Amino acid sequence: MRADGKYVDFVKHKNEALPDELVLEAWNAGQKTYFGVLGKKLPHVLAKFGDAALPGLPAFVEHLAGGYGDAPFLLEIASWRLALPLAKHIEHRRIGKLAWRWLQKHAELAVLALVPVAFGDDKTARAHAERALFRLRASGVDVAAIGERYGKPARAALDKLFSWDPIYDLPKTMPKPSPAFRPDTFTRPRLVAGGKALPLSALETIGTMLAISPVDPPYAGLLHVKDACEPRGLAELSWEIARAWEHAGHKKKDIWMLMSLVHFADDEVV
Repeated sequence: MRADGKYVDFVKHKNEALPDELVLEAWNAGQKTYFGVLGKKLPHVLAKFGDAALPGLPAFVEHLAGGYGDAPFLLEIASWRLALPLAKHIEHRRIGKLAWRWLQKHAELAVLALVPVAFGDDKTARAHAERALFRLRASGVDVAAIGERYGKPARAALDKLFSWDPIYDLPKTMPKPSPAFRPDTFTRPRLVAGGKALPLSALETIGTMLAISPVDPPYAGLLHVKDACEPRGLAELSWEIARAWEHAGHKKKDIWMLMSLVHFADDEVV
């Protein structure tokens, strides 16, 4: 592993084999130790190092989300270390489907790993864990019963959590509409059910949701919009909103218009 931080091949560097301990250290430290097809490296490293390589899984997921190939083999790995990294990416445009499939396949393990995080001190991690737990519960997983293994206080906390709809997580003061956001000039996405185009009033509501939403994790209402609307129309809408922000002088206070790409853009728009 080079001191200057350059990428190192997983097996060798400049045609010289690296010592196993260096390879494992680089892997677990999150160093991008792989070229070629990323997904094919994962079975190799686990076969070679076994459980000693599990600490490197979270970094592997981040590299995967960054565009470094695909890794369906993740579905075969039952490790609590994958729960939070994959919960973070269940809405990711590239690996979201893989992340959700893992959470469903290993639902019991995922719940046991995510419940402590959902009530932890890290606000961002807590939001990711809560979102995944809500979605698992909606898919039929008895999250509260599994979480009760941590004791009755955990069950009570989960019951309280699920009694709250995150759609109501709103700022105390709602932002004023931006003059650059003009729904009458934008593409109107169509509903998945029936194919009917959204009315202008719905686009105004989507604009408000975008204005109040963090980049990560997104406001819960945007997830409902993505479930209800055809992805292509939402992608085109995000492009037009971002362009409108650019043409209006790309003011910092309206940066949420550019960030709409994060929420709705597809590969073509990106």
